[in-house]
Amino acid sequence: MSAASNPAVSAEDQQIICQTFGFMRGIVVNPDIVNDIPDGANVVLIPAEDPDLAAIEIEAGMLALGRGQDVYFRHIRPGDIIPASE
Repeated sequence: MSAASNPAVSAEDQQIICQTFGFMRGIVVNPDIVNDIPDGANVVLIPAEDPDLAAIEIEAGMLALGRGQDVYFRHIRPGDIIPASE
């Protein structure tokens, strides 16, 4: 069952999943993207084109910081995300 057909997966979660996999595809194309990410850090992707999702991501990152976790906030720039069709 895909995330799109599973009503338990929210629209926000679907967006997060898509941007995460897109970011991973971007790393394959440009491995230098990960040079600034500290080992063991939780990566929080902040999309420029979606302020609502950005707010959700920032809140999640701040909660992780509050729990003592290392967090790396990454503003997503054009070219960082590679769509699945490419």
